[in-house]
Amino acid sequence: MASEMLTERRGAALLMTLSEPATRNALSPQACAAGIEAIGTAEADDEIRAVVLQGDGAHFCAGGNVARLLSVRHEEPALYAASMSHFLGLVEAIRACPKPVIAAVEGHAAGGGCSLALACDLIVAAEDAH
Repeated sequence: MASEMLTERRGAALLMTLSEPATRNALSPQACAAGIEAIGTAEADDEIRAVVLQGDGAHFCAGGNVARLLSVRHEEPALYAASMSHFLGLVEAIRACPKPVIAAVEGHAAGGGCSLALACDLIVAAEDAH
């Protein structure tokens, strides 16, 4: 199963939750695309004043799903490049967002997950964050 990016309005904040606890919320192209769309929604909505990005369960994000990346790597190079461009698009959308984007980090933020957190304007980390 591919990870998802769930969104929820909480007052003046848009809460984005990367969800696939079984893989420590490893990234998928679908989750990245949904994240880009959610950031665009936040930008366009004057009532949303901030975005919070979190992981579902005990971890923020383990980065790329290594098994998926290995399977795609043996496919056509354009497919692998497209897969990586989804992730880069999400990082760019976070960095370009005119509203504050806050990473709520618990547990692991590894590889691409660390990059997502660092793209945010502020990181609020639990004591157990790595």
